[in-house]
Amino acid sequence: MAESLGSKLKNITGDVLLAAGAVAYLGAFNVTFSSKNTLLGELSLINILGEPVQVRQWQIAGLPKDSFSVENGIIVKNSNRWPLMIDPQDNDIIVVKYSDPEYLLSLANAIQSGVPALLEGVGDNLDPGLESVLLKRTFKNKGSECISVGSQVVEYDPKFRLYILTSLRNPHFPPEDQLLGILAAAEKPELEEMKNKLIVDGAKNKKQLKDIEDKILKVLSTSQGNILEDETAIQILSSSKVLSEEIEAKQEVASKTEEEIDKTRDGYSPVATHASILFFCVSELSQIDPMYQFSLPWFIQIYIKAIKETPSAKKGSKESSGDVSRRISNLNSNFTEIIYHKISRSLLREHVLVFSFILSLRLSGVENWQYVLKDIQSIDHNQPIPDDKWMTGKMWNSIVSISKMKTFQGLMQSLRDDLKDWRAFYEAPNPSKDCLPVRWKEIRDLDYIFLLRIIRPDWVISAIRSFIGDMLGKEFVYPQILNIQNAYEDSDSNTPIILILSPGANPLACIDSIELPSDKSPAFIKSISLGQGQGPKAESLLVSAAREGGWVILQNCHLCTNWMRDRLQSLWEEEIILGVDPRFRLWLTSYPSDSFPPHMLQLSVKVSLQPPNGLKANLSVAYSTTPIVNPDFYDANEAMPLRAPFRRLVYGLAFFHGAVLERLNYNGVGWNDPSYEFTWSDLNISLMQLKDMLLTDRGGEMSEEDGFCHREIHSCSSVLRRVREVFDRRLLSTLLGTCFSQPISNNYCIPGELHRVNVLEIIARLSETPDPDAVGLHFNSVLIRNEEDGRKILNWTYLATRYGEFTDLSNWNLPEMEARDSLNTTLRLEITRYNALLRIALIPEIETAYREVNSNEVLSSWKIISYSSLQTLEHYLLNLRKRIEFFRVWSEGKIRPKLYWISGFYFPQSLLTSVLQNYARKKQIALNQVEFEYLVLRDPEGIDPREGIIIEGIYLEGASWDEEKGLLVEPPRRISPHKLKKGFYECPVYRNEARKGDILATGHSTNYVFDIHLPTTVKKEHWILRGVAGILELRH
Repeated sequence: MAESLGSKLKNITGDVLLAAGAVAYLGAFNVTFSSKNTLLGELSLINILGEPVQVRQWQIAGLPKDSFSVENGIIVKNSNRWPLMIDPQDNDIIVVKYSDPEYLLSLANAIQSGVPALLEGVGDNLDPGLESVLLKRTFKNKGSECISVGSQVVEYDPKFRLYILTSLRNPHFPPEDQLLGILAAAEKPELEEMKNKLIVDGAKNKKQLKDIEDKILKVLSTSQGNILEDETAIQILSSSKVLSEEIEAKQEVASKTEEEIDKTRDGYSPVATHASILFFCVSELSQIDPMYQFSLPWFIQIYIKAIKETPSAKKGSKESSGDVSRRISNLNSNFTEIIYHKISRSLLREHVLVFSFILSLRLSGVENWQYVLKDIQSIDHNQPIPDDKWMTGKMWNSIVSISKMKTFQGLMQSLRDDLKDWRAFYEAPNPSKDCLPVRWKEIRDLDYIFLLRIIRPDWVISAIRSFIGDMLGKEFVYPQILNIQNAYEDSDSNTPIILILSPGANPLACIDSIELPSDKSPAFIKSISLGQGQGPKAESLLVSAAREGGWVILQNCHLCTNWMRDRLQSLWEEEIILGVDPRFRLWLTSYPSDSFPPHMLQLSVKVSLQPPNGLKANLSVAYSTTPIVNPDFYDANEAMPLRAPFRRLVYGLAFFHGAVLERLNYNGVGWNDPSYEFTWSDLNISLMQLKDMLLTDRGGEMSEEDGFCHREIHSCSSVLRRVREVFDRRLLSTLLGTCFSQPISNNYCIPGELHRVNVLEIIARLSETPDPDAVGLHFNSVLIRNEEDGRKILNWTYLATRYGEFTDLSNWNLPEMEARDSLNTTLRLEITRYNALLRIALIPEIETAYREVNSNEVLSSWKIISYSSLQTLEHYLLNLRKRIEFFRVWSEGKIRPKLYWISGFYFPQSLLTSVLQNYARKKQIALNQVEFEYLVLRDPEGIDPREGIIIEGIYLEGASWDEEKGLLVEPPRRISPHKLKKGFYECPVYRNEARKGDILATGHSTNYVFDIHLPTTVKKEHWILRGVAGILELRH
């Protein structure tokens, strides 16, 4: 003991210095960084500043037993300044709410009483009224120590402690030690109890040793004369020595026993590690959508449930190492499956596969998989592209870039040597590793996905599904069928249920489908659509429902996020859940919103509602729900001659509704504005109006020809009223006429026998695979859709990877120009806009910019003043440099370019208007009497138009251009957007592939530029359904 005290005395200065540094600087770091710090070396903050008895009291009061939590407690206890606590999971700690208007009064009361106060919900800025409290700026007033709190002065009690809680940062710390403790307590309760007893005994022994040390020091300090002659002191020292030796012996035995217990306990650490990885995956989802927030207590609750539900070894049998391994495997697989089902029902359909992919990557054990998610960085090279039309320049540049990676060394040479094999792989309808040249057949799964991104991007999503199936199982590949009953059973009266909506979802019908026994049925069900003035009504209804056991449905919560944050959250915690009836439920419906209160999100059960996916599913639902399922509607006037025409119209209208929804999955090719909210109410209203008009207004008489009258179909289709964009209305009108013709498409027609049961049998035989021809699209639209879906999956998953750097734009400025004619005026305006963009680009907001660069997104501060673009940050910068170079050459050359790169203009319309103005001035005619004529040129070399200009940079999407015949034709399969090298053509031209924009008074969107006419030998309706359009800027 004397040696131990001597060693501590020798090192005390350095130990305390290092501990002070840890208290001052390490508190903000999460467990991953704290475990890697070298400040303390082999020392422990717990051993230096921790008091075992006090630490044990903390743990009894609820502090997790892992070392990270204990160290945080020690840091808070020993800090002189008020601690700011980072609690991203909002672990139900509430004392004083920062959002409460009277919070300063509550804080003043705590200061006077000497009671600790927790200030919760702090954001970026603190109230200036807290300045004196934060700085502990006290002063003497009439002999009392006082402090200013806002505008009032109160007496300051030294016992007061202030704790500040924020959830602004999510440090993503996996609670591995905490999860291991929970598992050990469940699996080996006797060992956990023994460990706790040892901790208590150890704390008592250390307290006794401390008391002995204090007693010895007191004897030494009070002894008079020679201590060897003081018999009382000698007896006390002797007895203390004997007692301390006994305690040290007990402590040594206890330490060995504790080591053995920890060794057995650590045998289950693979489960805790696995669970912490799952928690990490779950917490990452909030970066995809802010609605995906889940708390640590909720996660631990599911974890405990999984432990209880996983079968264990037979009781009374001796557990072998094989049993433990099997138990660990069962726990891991069962918990993974439970978490997947609980989380996936909360996610939108397109995000479920992202979650499965993140799980697969994290659990695969493969290191350095982030390269699969990153965009390929182009490099300068002089490698000639192989002479083959199927390979694009972008594809070849990417191949050259990745050929420097170890995994893909030799790929570039293989493309040259085995060009026919690679072309066969490129053109294969169902490519697989077996289609690759011999050397590349054994490529790893992740490397194969990376290779597909370059050569077959339309097949990336299929490869991701295969990877997930191999890693986790087939049940993780596709979204599960929604079971609202299970979601209800997972909730209780203290847990709200949030229904995350998508266009076309019907939350009320979903809630009505829940079946309950009579003793659990609500006293009443009432719904309120939130909006201006509805807050007080909702509050009154919530309080009464909580007491009486009713259900309250608050709809459109995304429209009242301020009320949700300021009133609902406090009402819920302070009034509703106190003495609540167990039958009470709160249902919240909301579209995804950045402003939804995080605390309510983490507290609730979340369910994502989406309409059926696919034409077959939509037809099946239409014929299985009201009004078609109602005999009074579908079988009305059974004996009348109009029965068959009426049913054909019903089928056509149902098919039309399914086609309208199905085209939403094809982005800009399907609809110029894919955000239209086509709902089941639209179909129901249209069907009822159809019946009223055709059966009532016509007095029961209707001919076959009348039944297919487009005028009447238009008047009964409420979908038409939702569409505002000019070319979408043209498409909708064409699609409507197609769905009532016979046949509808190559593979679809209106059935001959239209009895509802027969129609359902016909629908059941339809293919599950999307058929673009059924909705008027070309087969290539499926490839474009698959490519876009794969890109989204990788981009969303990429949010977990952080990297990026800025490009120096300071030397990109363009010279100012003087206007001499309309074209020079356009040039001057373009230069002014680009220079303004470059000035903004030099001063981004650091926090926001860092996050966006990590995601390879164009900075939001740039988008405010930038031209419209869908490109990633890397491609945007390359495109911006190209645009500026075009205008630099034009402005410095003092002559007009022969070819006008129309894609490079901020406002392409200004270029076209300038050409018309110059012509009108030259001919001295009115501007409104001048219009363009267009000609597609095969080769512009040597052509100098006397009037007008030659433009380039337009890409044709949805069709191809036959240069030999000068006609618009169907594209061959697997063709990229076809570039119209120079000229004009007959279809709307948009700035980018999104086609969507704000609708102007003219009915056009802000994305629309102009439209031209291209010759063709087929009906124009064919190209309207194909979604043919010109695109000025491609995504890549």
